[in-house]
Amino acid sequence: MKYVVSLQPNPSHEELEWAWKFTVFARANGICRHCGKQVRLDACHIKSREQYPELQFEPNNGIALCRACHMSFDHRVHNRPSGRHWGYRLSTETKQLISQKNKIAHNTPEYLKSASERSLAQWDRQGRKEHQQYCKGCGKQITKQQQRASNKFCSAPCHYKYRTGKPRSGY
Repeated sequence: MKYVVSLQPNPSHEELEWAWKFTVFARANGICRHCGKQVRLDACHIKSREQYPELQFEPNNGIALCRACHMSFDHRVHNRPSGRHWGYRLSTETKQLISQKNKIAHNTPEYLKSASERSLAQWDRQGRKEHQQYCKGCGKQITKQQQRASNKFCSAPCHYKYRTGKPRSGY
C-alpha cells in the first residue's frame, strides 16, 4: 500500500484510516470524481469494507466523491443506508398496515394538540404572527420594541408599583 503520508511501524486502525482518507483526498485535488464539483468531499470505498475487509485501507479502493454522489454511489453499488439491499420493495400489505397505523396515531387528541402547538411555535419563530402582550402592572399593551427586549411591563414605574405595591416617587 502506498500512502501519501508516512506511517509508524505498527499503525493503529485510526491512523490507517486517516492515511487512507488523506491519500484519497490528495489524489482528488478537491474535486468530486463523479460530477467534477469543487465542494466538501467524502472518501468512498469502491468495494465495500464488509465484503472485502482486506481492501479496507487500500488507496486504490478509494474514490473522493461529494456527498450527493457518495449517497448515489452507495445506493447503486453497495447497500442502502437503511440496510436494505438495492431493489428491496415493501409489500402492498405492509405499506397499507403502516399507513393505517400512522392514521390512527395522528388522530389521537395528544398528537393533534402537540401538532397544533408545534405549528404555532413555528409560526411564531418565523415571525408571521405577532402576539399581543399586556403589562402585568396596568394592563396596557406593550410595544413591539419592549416585547423584543422581553419586558413584561410597559415602564419602570409600572414594574416598581407591581413589585412593591406602591407608586414610584420622583416621576
